[in-house]
Amino acid sequence: MERIHGNAGVSAVHPALSSFSTSIHPGDQPCQCAAGTMRMLYAVNGGCSLYASGRKFPLIGPRMAFLTGPLSYQLTEVSPGLTLSSVDLVLKPGECFHWGCREMENAYQQLSSLILPSGRCEAFCDSGATVTAALQNLLSFSVSDSPQREAQLTLAACFLLAATAALLREESSGLRPCTKPVRAALAYIHENYMRNITTRDVAAAAGVHVGHLHRIFPAETGQRIGEYLTNLRVDKAKSLLMRTDLPSSRVAALSGVNSLPYFSRLFKQKTGMTPLEFRRSYAVTKTRGDMATNYNDLPPKRGEGESLIL
Repeated sequence: MERIHGNAGVSAVHPALSSFSTSIHPGDQPCQCAAGTMRMLYAVNGGCSLYASGRKFPLIGPRMAFLTGPLSYQLTEVSPGLTLSSVDLVLKPGECFHWGCREMENAYQQLSSLILPSGRCEAFCDSGATVTAALQNLLSFSVSDSPQREAQLTLAACFLLAATAALLREESSGLRPCTKPVRAALAYIHENYMRNITTRDVAAAAGVHVGHLHRIFPAETGQRIGEYLTNLRVDKAKSLLMRTDLPSSRVAALSGVNSLPYFSRLFKQKTGMTPLEFRRSYAVTKTRGDMATNYNDLPPKRGEGESLIL
């Protein structure tokens, strides 16, 4: 891959979305990241481990992986119901509306270290959901028919790379350690968010006292346990509203909320829009037949009187 540093005197380039897919991976299968491709991998549901270059990277909750090809990797230790999203970016020659990697490097000095190496795999924790927000923007712009679509995609891709570079730098500096109890807590939450779970359930899965988990969980994720679960459920609802035509009542149930009125209030509180308004703000092009997630094997519904962990 060409050098892209602003003072290197080479042709301008800008990042472009190559593919965006969400699918269920059966596990233990060899995968390839092609040369010249930057790939983001993250678990929408469940979790797994990624093996690359003799290293193991857990993908669960906010743990994501960033790869640059050419690179072979394997997905193992797959939890039931795993749904993995893959986003591929490539560098295209020329600038997009006078914006490209050189301009991005002026603001984010660490960008070269992110793009230049090939055959690389690194993991990071997106606890603040900055990368997740950029990915959601990419998804919405990718199905847009706006005349500014290319510029929107480029800017979203630039922000995605900048946020990823910053989190990778923090990860390598040890600024965001994730201890074993918190990893176990995150795994339990992501595997059971559709069910009626409590903080005691999470603490038991993490193998620590509930009071201790209340102290270490916010320190490592930036959110309280109930806050994290609520935000996760809203994020799952956003994904379903964008990717499916399921009714709001079904989206609520699949997101772990049993009451539709409460779900609508909670969703508007977090997003500023009702579920219907949010769905209408996106151009949903996928049909039910295109969906990768299997919604037939679902956990039982909660009883009406059961409480949510918030």
